[in-house]
Amino acid sequence: MSNTLLYILVSLIPILTALIYFHPGFLGRFWPDFISWPDDISLSIPNVLKLLGVLILSFALSFSLSYVVIHQAHIKSIVLNLPGLNDPASPAYQFIKQGLLDFGNEFRNFRHGMIHGLILVLFTFLPIYFIENILLGKSWRFLFIRLGYLVLTIPLMGGFICQFLVLTP
Repeated sequence: MSNTLLYILVSLIPILTALIYFHPGFLGRFWPDFISWPDDISLSIPNVLKLLGVLILSFALSFSLSYVVIHQAHIKSIVLNLPGLNDPASPAYQFIKQGLLDFGNEFRNFRHGMIHGLILVLFTFLPIYFIENILLGKSWRFLFIRLGYLVLTIPLMGGFICQFLVLTP
């Protein structure tokens, strides 16, 4: 599977988890208490554009998550300013190639990606949402519903990216 296809598939995870998580049979029955949610969602042009925007932002999120959940994704940053980064004969390219050969599969599993996704939610999104919740005077239920969605979504995305993304020199 190509990395582009993986990013596209992982970009669908936020939409799929939202369909389940915010369904009226699950936590969706509480959601309209906090926001103005339309009773019927049609496939009108504005809604299709919103969905397209969500897909684009999900794609950006999946791409940026690869640097959070895969340690080896940072190996190029060590030699980024050296000449010949894309020349197979250069020392910089050889450093990256050998590093990925020696350590490319370390911590590359679904569980590790999920753990790093959860760490991202707890230490990045939780403080932001907590501060926002206090400043906007929203209820605690609103905060925990939003965080619950992220606790499901971001670790799932991180797990798939960590398990299946292919790194090349």
